[in-house]
Amino acid sequence: MADDENRVIEAKAKEDQATKCFKNVCGKVSGKKVTGAEHRAITLKELLQVKQMVDERCEKEKWVSFLGEKLTPEKVNLYDVNKYIILPVTVKRQCSFVEMVATGPRQPKWFVSHWWGEPIYAFIRCVQQHAEDHKLGEDTPYWICAYANNQWDLAGVNDELESTPFFKAMELSEGTLSILDTNGTVFTRIWCGYELYLSLAYSTDKKWTVYTTYEAFFKEPVMKSVGLTEGLAPIDDDGELKQAREKSFPIELLQDALNINIENAEASMEDDKTKILQHIGDDVEKLHAVLKGRFAAAALRLTLELNDNKGQEKMWLKFLKALEDSRARVLNLDFGGCMPFKNVKYQQHLRTHLPWDSLENLTLSFRKLDLDGKKITEMLKVWPFDKAKSVHLNLRFNIISSEGAKGIGEVLKRKTSTIRTLDLCECEIGDEGAMNIAAALEVNKSLQIIDLSSNDIGPAGAEKIAKALKKNKSLHSLNLASKGVGVNIGDEGVKKIAASLETNKKLQTLILKFNQIGDDEAESIAIALRKNTSLQTLDLDCNLIADEGAKKIAAALGVNKKLQTLRLGHNQIGDEGAIAIGKVLKKNKALETLHLDNNGIEDVGAAAIGKGLENNKTLRFLNLRKNYIADEGGEEIFKALKKNKSLKTLKMDFIDKSLFDKISEIMSGRR
Repeated sequence: MADDENRVIEAKAKEDQATKCFKNVCGKVSGKKVTGAEHRAITLKELLQVKQMVDERCEKEKWVSFLGEKLTPEKVNLYDVNKYIILPVTVKRQCSFVEMVATGPRQPKWFVSHWWGEPIYAFIRCVQQHAEDHKLGEDTPYWICAYANNQWDLAGVNDELESTPFFKAMELSEGTLSILDTNGTVFTRIWCGYELYLSLAYSTDKKWTVYTTYEAFFKEPVMKSVGLTEGLAPIDDDGELKQAREKSFPIELLQDALNINIENAEASMEDDKTKILQHIGDDVEKLHAVLKGRFAAAALRLTLELNDNKGQEKMWLKFLKALEDSRARVLNLDFGGCMPFKNVKYQQHLRTHLPWDSLENLTLSFRKLDLDGKKITEMLKVWPFDKAKSVHLNLRFNIISSEGAKGIGEVLKRKTSTIRTLDLCECEIGDEGAMNIAAALEVNKSLQIIDLSSNDIGPAGAEKIAKALKKNKSLHSLNLASKGVGVNIGDEGVKKIAASLETNKKLQTLILKFNQIGDDEAESIAIALRKNTSLQTLDLDCNLIADEGAKKIAAALGVNKKLQTLRLGHNQIGDEGAIAIGKVLKKNKALETLHLDNNGIEDVGAAAIGKGLENNKTLRFLNLRKNYIADEGGEEIFKALKKNKSLKTLKMDFIDKSLFDKISEIMSGRR
């Protein structure tokens, strides 16, 4: 009896300690009941608060693991957090942890697959790094089972698998964040394997990333996190940054992934394993192949860039074999700037081991690999791109020249061509190369996006492209920006492109930056905007458009009902042009984003734009930075914002801090 009383007293003391610390760390939060565990995502901010509770309580209260070992904050795992934080904090309400802090349902942005035995320091560090790499704030909702499920009532977890919170949360998320512990234990756990199965084999439209921690050495050891993403992460401006970001990922963990065997995986409850294996059924081998293939794809570039070449090619071929056997439907491989991949041998290996028979969507980056016209022509002859249903090819920063452009044109002319996206930025193709591409565009029915920027394309090349636009019915996006110095498409080129827009009904995005477009050319574009019914984004940044050109474009916006984004930054627009734009904002019902930064707009122009904003109900983003707007113009914008309810983002320079504070207060409540 005394022992029972002591246990009750001890449990009450733990509850009081946990509740007191929870209130001190989280403040006066009054969480609400949230129906459906799939809607109980936790934010990064709240995870960091959990970490703070661990820091404050672990050693002070002499926490011990389930094995009876003394814990330090660095060793605390999710089992310990559940014992010392989640259960004591939620005991009175008998609810999930998220319901102690959330004010309502939260749709998860990312589903997190992990092992409970990993130290939460490492776990949270991975989530932090993931958020940083994906430019996500501390309020981003992540679905993590321990915090989402009611640990006092886990009945829903034992439902049919497709009815479990795990499955539902994954369906709601845009992707899965797989966190690997440093020993790869996650590969031996049945639930982790099942979550990977759902992420990788069950759906092809979800994103997938994998993160882990490693020990870096500066003056002393420091725990760092690193993640692999399919394609560029939002923080990666280019492939070089991606390579630098991912190079520290432990290749050993990816090798461990090739030994995955879900049938030998462990489970805390044997019923879970039986149920999961029954659900997977005859797809076990498919599951193994898919999992190994996705990890193999993530490992390819890392393998080539190993500093230690011992066994490198053998490992490379082993990963390629796993990829080939995976029967992947979607692949995103980035070898941009990868020095070893310049070796034709490795290019041939990749070509022969891709799962061509199953591929539906293939994204390849061969950017900056010193591919000249001859090499690219030879490559295109032997790579069976037509086997994949959709191909996205990045060849930017190579020396393709007109010779290579001719070879690319021949591929695009094929009736069987499946290339949807083609990036040829800064490939030195010139007018002759542009003509070859244009000739292909006249008959091509698959290409949707093409980047021909910074290629020294002049009026002759632009004229042929304009001619192609009159016939082409597939292209959605065209980039003809010049380098800013040297050759550009010129007056006649701009006018020809503009004229083609009068009849083209497919193009949605047109970029004409750095082409020295003046008022005359702007008038041609304005005429096209009056007739065009498809263009949604027009980028005229960094040109020579002044007031007269801005007036013509503004007048066209009074008629155009489709354009949503207009960039006129870095031009020569003054107050007169701004007045015209302000007037049209009163009646335009399509424009959502407007850039007028780096022009010559002063207070009068700003006041006119403010008047336009008062009645505008569609504009969401306005950039007025680096103009000559002083406090008087700023005050007019402030007055307008008190009436305008649609603008969500305003970029503007302020002289008066109090004015800045007033406008910031209004805008902060709209995001």
